[in-house]
Amino acid sequence: MVCTLAAPGAALACHQQGSGEDSEDGGEIRWEEHTTWDDARSWGQASWNGLNPIDIVPDDVWHTNDLDWYDFSDKYGPPAYWEWNSGFGQEDIIRLNNYFMNGYSTTKRRHVATHELGHALGITNFTGSTYSGQVMYAVVNSVIYLQSHDKTDYHERWGY
Repeated sequence: MVCTLAAPGAALACHQQGSGEDSEDGGEIRWEEHTTWDDARSWGQASWNGLNPIDIVPDDVWHTNDLDWYDFSDKYGPPAYWEWNSGFGQEDIIRLNNYFMNGYSTTKRRHVATHELGHALGITNFTGSTYSGQVMYAVVNSVIYLQSHDKTDYHERWGY
């Protein structure tokens, strides 16, 4: 992928995972949940769904599940992570770490879920202090609304 700065002051994107390294299937992500953090999951889903064109919707009996939400507890593990499973018919997984989530505010839990769902959409972590105010910044923070760089990377990958 070639990155270009569209206009003076515009966000430079290119925080994309490799082609196909996402949970999208046919213009949507079908999910099932096995998590106690439903508020955080719902917030993240609504945030990304507001951008279009990828629909993030619950699984049903007529479709193949693309993504599962699970909890785990590990004081030495990360607060959460997205696991990409590239095999045919295999679901990707977002795992939320109860050890951290229990101590986080609602805002931080929402940030974590929104951030991990960004990975399911094919967007990598932003590193460097320049990106500290973005949802996809690599450090847990209290940003829960998608910011300019989050949106730019999403639209660069999926269009409008």
